[in-house]
Amino acid sequence: MHQQINKKFTVSPYLLSFIIYSSVIDAGMMYFQRDLVQDAGYDAWLSILIAAATVHLIIWMMYKILSSSNQADTTIVSINRRYFGKIVGTGFNLAIALYFSFGAFCTFRTYLEVVQVWIFPYMQMMPLTLVALVLIYYTVSGGFRTVTGLSFWATCSIFLFIAPLTLMVIPYLHPQNMLPVFNHSTVQILKSTETMFPHFLGFEVLLVMYPFIEQQAKSQKWAQLSIVIAIGMYMLVALVAFMYYSEGQIIHTIWPTLNMISIVEFPLMQRVEYIIISIWFVKMLANISLGLWSATHSLKLSIRANPRISLIIILVLFIAGQLIVKDHERLQLTNSFYGLTGIYFTAVFIPVMLIVTRFKRKGSQ
Repeated sequence: MHQQINKKFTVSPYLLSFIIYSSVIDAGMMYFQRDLVQDAGYDAWLSILIAAATVHLIIWMMYKILSSSNQADTTIVSINRRYFGKIVGTGFNLAIALYFSFGAFCTFRTYLEVVQVWIFPYMQMMPLTLVALVLIYYTVSGGFRTVTGLSFWATCSIFLFIAPLTLMVIPYLHPQNMLPVFNHSTVQILKSTETMFPHFLGFEVLLVMYPFIEQQAKSQKWAQLSIVIAIGMYMLVALVAFMYYSEGQIIHTIWPTLNMISIVEFPLMQRVEYIIISIWFVKMLANISLGLWSATHSLKLSIRANPRISLIIILVLFIAGQLIVKDHERLQLTNSFYGLTGIYFTAVFIPVMLIVTRFKRKGSQ
């Protein structure tokens, strides 16, 4: 049964840009350049543009799917149940909730590895893990508007700290590293695009958050704008890294962004990367909270699960997952599996849902 979303739980359309941006920019910003150049070398900047264009198209598809119903509270959960029935639809919805939880865990575990490698190499991570989980629980249980507010401050932190520090590396750049241009095949560029696309994952939270956006039909421009801004950030960090490292260096650098920023020094502040990683926690908290709110809300709509109880269960699974994903190799495999799952979900499932939506609409006429 459809219920109108109370206006006190909704947010203005322009805030969607902060939500989508916070969900797209994650811990991958610290290392994506290394993976990106494996296939296309320094022509990989083309892969960023192609991946982003694909995201723009998928967001357009998502709006077409979500706006297909006249109900104001339409989500992917209600659409699945309407199209596929109670049993199959609920199965899809549980898989989507698991997908959002898995993405949040990958971000959580990746950030903890950064902290362990760069700040506390000899410290046990469980105390920090518990503190982080308490903050995540507090944020997600605060509701959608709390998560949106955190997304706003997370976005501001990127533009106030990360972007300026990246630009301060400009005196150390070697533009000739980019030459020759266009010396890779189309197949190589597309393989690099496949590597880049998972770094844009996160925008799928729109499928659950759509009813909580005011003037939904007019909000698409803000969602698309957030992707444009994300392109700019990824391009800035990628091009600066390409001109800072040679191809041989960047392939053997696990954290290119952090290594690059670490050369910047201020009076009384020689380890700038410590400050950046600490500030980045706000960004990671917003990213994780968006995923977990989407997961718990999906469970609430599909099986009437209490959001607070399901959130506690998911956070306990985070602790178990951290004990399983112990080292960098397992984390890489975990992130790769999530990226592959995200490609199928966004680039296959959503287009199929658009086709089904058009078919159902014609059938009802």
